[in-house]
Amino acid sequence: MGPSVILFGNWYNTYRTEVRFNDPSLAKILPQFGDVMRGYFRNRAARFDYKFVDVTEAMRVRAAELGADGLLYFERNLHLTALGHQVLADQVGRRILKLDEK
Repeated sequence: MGPSVILFGNWYNTYRTEVRFNDPSLAKILPQFGDVMRGYFRNRAARFDYKFVDVTEAMRVRAAELGADGLLYFERNLHLTALGHQVLADQVGRRILKLDEK
């Protein structure tokens, strides 16, 4: 199968409906940042011969299902929690198996 680039979004993209900023300018910038990153990697996949696997929306949906009792990111350092890693691995595994079938 060749290389893959996996985009799972950041804490903001996962919890964008719940996040509030002290600096309102960040609320304008961060949604665009995620969209630009997604487009950048998607548009270069064929040129650089890699599979682009975007699980951002799946992470967002799973976070909403789990709610506050199942955070995917730590509140203080914004890295994935153990549960976040588990959800990410599950989503990536599903996508990789689909790519392998092609």
